[in-house]
Amino acid sequence: LAINAENQVKLMELEAAQAILEAMKRHRDHAGVQEYGCGALWNLAMTAENKVKLLMDLEAAQTILEAMKRHRDHAAVQQFGCGALGNLAVNAQNQVKLMELEAAQALLEAMKRHRDHAGVQEYGCGALCSLAMNAENKVKLMELEAAQTILEAIRGHRDHAAVQQFGCGALILLGCSTFDEP
Repeated sequence: LAINAENQVKLMELEAAQAILEAMKRHRDHAGVQEYGCGALWNLAMTAENKVKLLMDLEAAQTILEAMKRHRDHAAVQQFGCGALGNLAVNAQNQVKLMELEAAQALLEAMKRHRDHAGVQEYGCGALCSLAMNAENKVKLMELEAAQTILEAIRGHRDHAAVQQFGCGALILLGCSTFDEP
């Protein structure tokens, strides 16, 4: 239901995000609940207003990060978690908050742990690309050796166009001093 923009707004009005977060908190050890919860939050985080509400008001990133931490070896939780964090990161204010919450470290760990999973690599690179739109984040991402992890993804998934696209995008942004500078 949350793939449609109108539905995303309506679902937020109906407090679907709160219900999803409650389910994820109540069933922390159930990988399926975490996977689908992250996926639902990923879709809800597609609208600009929802991104801010999910992160700042509902603390969705903390729940996503906990799911990723508890289910490190579950590739689908990592993929959906990376996707959800990536959508939340398409907002300047959220980019700062996500770095404070150590989302970059969680993304990099997921990518390292699931090197052979193209989905984790694609959405991990995409989320890092979004985080790299912030100048201060670029410095921290380089300190965390994000470029090396991104390059591993690019080299390891040569035939996966989306990994190439998001990986190259992240590297471009990491090498720029401002977002407008290609």
